[in-house]
Amino acid sequence: MKSLIRALLVVLVLGLIAQAARAVESTWNYAVQVSAAVQASPAQITLSWPQDTTATPTSYTVYRKAPGAAAWGSGTALAGSATTYTDTSAVVGTAYEYQIVKNAGTYSGYGYIEAGINVPLVENRGKVVLIVDKTYAANLAAELTRLQQDLAGDGWTVLRHDVNRTDSVVSVKNLIKADYTADPANVKSVFLFGHVPVPYSGQLNPDGHPDHVGAWPTDAFYGDMDGTWTDSSVNFTQTVNTEMLGISTAAGETSSATTAESGGSIAARGRASVPVGSEIAHPQREVP
Repeated sequence: MKSLIRALLVVLVLGLIAQAARAVESTWNYAVQVSAAVQASPAQITLSWPQDTTATPTSYTVYRKAPGAAAWGSGTALAGSATTYTDTSAVVGTAYEYQIVKNAGTYSGYGYIEAGINVPLVENRGKVVLIVDKTYAANLAAELTRLQQDLAGDGWTVLRHDVNRTDSVVSVKNLIKADYTADPANVKSVFLFGHVPVPYSGQLNPDGHPDHVGAWPTDAFYGDMDGTWTDSSVNFTQTVNTEMLGISTAAGETSSATTAESGGSIAARGRASVPVGSEIAHPQREVP
């Protein structure tokens, strides 16, 4: 009897594992997870990526351009079975941006990487505004010190502000904007560390779920220095998923959610890394 029970339990566990495995979506197939290896002599940069786990794509196309260039040049077509590409025309001391486009028939995947051989270090990238959630500031003092040292080593001058989770997004934005106004030519990035107050904006559901219509997290608000953010252009209440409140393209605070106010654009790295100045780019957050 005990053997029968053990056998049934094994079958049950295996069934649950199989069901869980089927429930996992291979979302990584919708990207190209590219990495790079370099060699100085002869000079070459080799790009590598894992193959799709569901089927072999139709083809890959590799593009290269100089950092900051407006457009990609003509691409190099590869077979769908390819998982590497070697650029033998790379020049020592020059950085390149690569784009790998995967054509899998019913979907496409994209991968991006910047690589170079013995590229000179950037001594001065400008100033980064580091916004730290006070909740973990003391416990993570050593790690935050290391973070600041790493940023400095990468060429950034760090301007740090510690904030409370309950602070308004407007007050946090004002700290960033004051630093930017004092030195707009050099303040170029915002790094949000921890659960810094989250601005919400818009009335949309990019994932297609009807119960997700509403205002979504918008860290880009913290990088917009000269835009206009209102708290009145949208008046919508989500009755199903109440976290998606109908706040607006917004600034300020509304009902139980926090939105944004007045917005150049800064770039940020951390919970978010957002470029600062007139244009918005790269939100990313670092959550302990």
